Amino acid sequence: MTLKQSPSNRSCAGFTYIGLLIVVAIMGVTLAAIGTFWHIAQQRAKEQQLLFIGNQFSRAISFYYQNSPVV
Repeated sequence: MTLKQSPSNRSCAGFTYIGLLIVVAIMGVTLAAIGTFWHIAQQRAKEQQLLFIGNQFSRAISFYYQNSPVV
């Protein structure tokens, strides 16, 4: 026994396939944008941490310079 599809079922399957391809493409673009945003946010957080550490080093050196005995 073979099942034959009517022409309207075949066209619906084609539209479903095209719709699925469009959804996958949109998801890919969205994930790429989210990945880029996440990378930039991580980079900014690391830069803020480096600036904080650099400021702490600067304060420590300044404190040492101001409190060291004069020779």
